[in-house]
Amino acid sequence: MASNVFREVSSGKGIFKDEDLLSPEFLPDRLPGRENEERELASALEPAARGGRASNLFIHGPPGTGKTSVCRHVLKQLQEFSGKPLCVYVNCWQHATRQGVLAQLAQEVGEPLPRRGLAADEVFSRVCQRLKYEKRVPVVVLDEADRLFIGSEHAVLYDFSRAAEMFGVHFSIVMVTNDSGMLSRTDGRVRSSLSPKETEFKAYSPSDLKKILAERAALAFVPGACGEEVIALCAAHGAKAGGDARVALHALWLAGKNASSRVAKAVSLDDARAAFSKTGSSAEQKRSRDEELLSAGEGAVVEMLKAAGGSLTSAEIYALFEKKALGSERSVRNYLSNLEEKKLVESKTQVDGSRLVKLVA
Repeated sequence: MASNVFREVSSGKGIFKDEDLLSPEFLPDRLPGRENEERELASALEPAARGGRASNLFIHGPPGTGKTSVCRHVLKQLQEFSGKPLCVYVNCWQHATRQGVLAQLAQEVGEPLPRRGLAADEVFSRVCQRLKYEKRVPVVVLDEADRLFIGSEHAVLYDFSRAAEMFGVHFSIVMVTNDSGMLSRTDGRVRSSLSPKETEFKAYSPSDLKKILAERAALAFVPGACGEEVIALCAAHGAKAGGDARVALHALWLAGKNASSRVAKAVSLDDARAAFSKTGSSAEQKRSRDEELLSAGEGAVVEMLKAAGGSLTSAEIYALFEKKALGSERSVRNYLSNLEEKKLVESKTQVDGSRLVKLVA
C-alpha cells in the first residue's frame, strides 16, 4: 500500500486526549491561584444577581495572569445563578470603536439594527430601552479596554456613565487591561461617575503555574504521557517570562506536539526544551498582533525605524515620507501619536529641540 502523509502525521496523536484543553481560550472549572480575585469580582457584581446596582471595576495586571479567564468564569457563574443580569463580554481588539462596542451590545440584548446602520447615540438609546423594558441589569466586560483609547473611542465609557441619568439603566462596567495607567487618561467626569473598584492581578508564582499546568495536563494528555518533571520545566519557563500562564501552556502544548511528531508515548524534557525557542511572551505576541493591525502609514513609520536601527528624529521621518510621497507632515504626526498610544514607539525632546522617535524594545 502506498504511503499516506496523513496516516504518518496522525500516528502520534494518541498522546493527547484533547489538545484544545491546553489553549489559553479554554475555560476550566477551576482557576488555581486566582481564588481571591474571583471572590473579589463576584462580591462586586453580586448586587446584579438581585436586580440591584453592581460596582464598576478596573482590572489590570501583566499579560497571562488570568484576568480574562477570571472575568469569563465569574460572568458564566453569575448567569447560572440568576436570570436578572445580562452579562456581555466585549473583546475591544475585535470591537475597537464606540460604534463597534455598542453594536455588539445591541446584538447581545437582541436589539436588531438596520443594515443601513444607525448613529451611535441611537444604538445606545435602543439598547437602554430594551434593557429597561426587560428589567435586566447589564454587566459589560470590556477586555483589552486600552484599545479604545486609540482614536478617542473611549467615549463609549461616557455613554455608560450617563445611562442611569438619561435612561434609568445602571450599567456595571468591568474594564480589563494590561495598562495600569489607563484610567488616568480617562476624562475626569467619566472617571468620577464610574468610580471603579481597582483589582490588580499580579504575576503567577512558579507554584501557581505548576498547579495550572498539572490540572490542564491531566485533562489534555492520556494517562502517563506527561510527567511532573515536564510540567515543572514548562512552569519554570512561564515564570521566567514574567509569571505568564499563556507562555507556560503554549510551551506544554508544543512539547506534546514534539512528542507526537516522534510518535512517542510520553513527553520528554528534550521535547519541552525544544518548545521554548518557539514560545514568545504574551507581551511579544501582543506586540506582533499590534503590528499586524497597523494602518499603512503607521506600518511605514515602524519599518523606517527598523531600517534605521530603531530610532530617527521626527524631521527625518517627515523627510522620508515626503521623499516617498507617503503623506503629509500632519499625517505623520497622527501616525506617531497613534503609535505612542499603542506603546510601539516613544519620543523624547532632545537638547537641540529636535524630537527623537524610538521603537519600544
